[in-house]
Amino acid sequence: MTTVVPIKGVVISNDDSWIYDYLEMDYTSPKKVQAVLNTIKSSDEIEVEINSVGGDVDSASEIYTALTEHTGNVITKVVGLAASSASIIAMAGDTIKISPVGQLMIHRASAVVGGNSDNIETGLNMLNSTDNAIAKIYAEKSGRSIDEIMELMKSETFLNADESIELGLADSIIGENEKSSLQMTASLNLTPRISNNAKARLKLAIENKQNKENEATHQDDKKSNDMSLLNAQIEYLELKGSEL
Repeated sequence: MTTVVPIKGVVISNDDSWIYDYLEMDYTSPKKVQAVLNTIKSSDEIEVEINSVGGDVDSASEIYTALTEHTGNVITKVVGLAASSASIIAMAGDTIKISPVGQLMIHRASAVVGGNSDNIETGLNMLNSTDNAIAKIYAEKSGRSIDEIMELMKSETFLNADESIELGLADSIIGENEKSSLQMTASLNLTPRISNNAKARLKLAIENKQNKENEATHQDDKKSNDMSLLNAQIEYLELKGSEL
């Protein structure tokens, strides 16, 4: 039996999952992937279906590690787009398949770094270290040199199915007898993550909405209690009147 592990939407950290749940947006987090793996035997075969613009590198790394540690056969299938950190997840497969109209996109890591010159230097070292680690993963899969991969990452390279196979980042094209659940994206927005500022504002809006709902519920309860009291008084007066 083969279990499907979906990698859809933005790759995010576990801590950010609540906001995507609230907005009913597709996302992938390490916890979400691990929850699927926990339901099967470590020797079971899994198919990792990917259609994602990527996102958080650390979260993608955690997912990649979880998949590579799975002892059963791992097939990664790029059924749409595997961009940015989602392409790292794709490399976890013992076999990598790609839709005839699928794409891989690889590029260098990016981050927002602020502070003094020491902070910026630390951020630069972190980015270079991340790039080298990612390039090594692509190089190991493709058999290409790290320098060659780094050149491709510098220019943010999109690869179609044939190019992915030619470069060695995919093994085969998904056959006609393997119907992929392809979902074309209307826009290739490669920075889809919600900003911290937007999260804070949305959280405040949610809390305000919940407070208003609680107030409305309290008022409804008060109205209900008032009506109950009034009905009881009317019943008492009717009963009293019947006794006179």
